Amino acid sequence: MGKKEKVQYQLRLSRKRKTIAVRVVWDGSIIVHAPVWVREKDIRQFIEKKQSWIRKQREWFAWIYRQAIYRTYEDGETFYIKGDQYTLKTDTEQRKCCSLDEDLQQIRIGYGVTRERRKQRIIELYRSIGTAYVKKRIPELLGYIEEITGERKNPSQVTVRNMKRRWGGCSSSGKITLSLRLFGAPVHLIDYVIIHEMIHLQEMNHQKHFYKLLTAADPEWKKKKKMLEELSGTLQL
Repeated sequence: MGKKEKVQYQLRLSRKRKTIAVRVVWDGSIIVHAPVWVREKDIRQFIEKKQSWIRKQREWFAWIYRQAIYRTYEDGETFYIKGDQYTLKTDTEQRKCCSLDEDLQQIRIGYGVTRERRKQRIIELYRSIGTAYVKKRIPELLGYIEEITGERKNPSQVTVRNMKRRWGGCSSSGKITLSLRLFGAPVHLIDYVIIHEMIHLQEMNHQKHFYKLLTAADPEWKKKKKMLEELSGTLQL
């Protein structure tokens, strides 16, 4: 990234924020968080000063995505939710909370609890986020798959639970199960897994016809599968 290169970035403005902050996400793109009154000139100058740091972050992501993460559940630890990076922060005003502050990109968790309880509250947060996502998204994807394949088969049930080794599964009874950690991935990768499992409602095996349907519904599934494998280490809960 040269000094004169015009850096592309996503801008997220907040009334709560008082300073400019920049972060690099999983694919190397840049997100800038800034107060609502910020000037574009100020942002550009800030990014220029951060060029060396941005380059190192991109290099770090290229390495870390293949590594397993050991979770401590301490303040400052990073988690991902639907592809966005969040930092764990103790909420000193509440004991029983675990919530997202999207403006500050934080997971806020109650004070005075053990490491194990912190872990459990984060798992519950992911379950809530995942359940809300599939409730909205699955009917949309069912309609899309019906357009592609000419057939509609509804799952008998969809659940979100802690699966350490798999992203999802579909039983012979039509029950789809999705991993909690899947909801740390960017949404296009979440949708890939959901589509994969919903294609199993029509073809339970992994033979030729299954992949024909999957490719018709998601032509870039191989690329997305590889991306999920590379992200696996960072999405541990």
